[in-house]
Amino acid sequence: MLREWFGEPKLVYAIATRDETNYIKGELVTVISLEFDNALRACFINDMCYRCGNAGSKICVEGTGGSISGDFDSNLIMLSSVKLPARGVKEYKADGEWFPDAFSGPMLDLMEAIREGREPRTSGRDNLKTLQIIFAAYRSIKEKRVVNPEEIE
Repeated sequence: MLREWFGEPKLVYAIATRDETNYIKGELVTVISLEFDNALRACFINDMCYRCGNAGSKICVEGTGGSISGDFDSNLIMLSSVKLPARGVKEYKADGEWFPDAFSGPMLDLMEAIREGREPRTSGRDNLKTLQIIFAAYRSIKEKRVVNPEEIE
């Protein structure tokens, strides 16, 4: 989603931990910070072992003209603008559920792309760039440093 909106991040910094008491053995608490051009920053927070009832995934994007924040569990996106005419905060509630409804558009586009003989909007080649960011995040976690996604081949 962030790549679709803002392009390629220039730097990635991530921290993560596991919860050995949980049956899921992967990283259950992850914070990934992305730096884009033009002073744009985005933070993705995934906490699947928060024991006070607010486990889930959240996103926050900060720019000089405003911010975007969202909660994937409630399908709510909040836009805050410091520029006119949209000054203030506006909430948008997505229809449907994250899973499976978020996948119907890309699947329909894939079927149409096959029929039309074109590259789908969400292509495998393009997804490699998303994986590059994910692998940069894992390198950042392992090496405890900021990583440029271009370091990942």
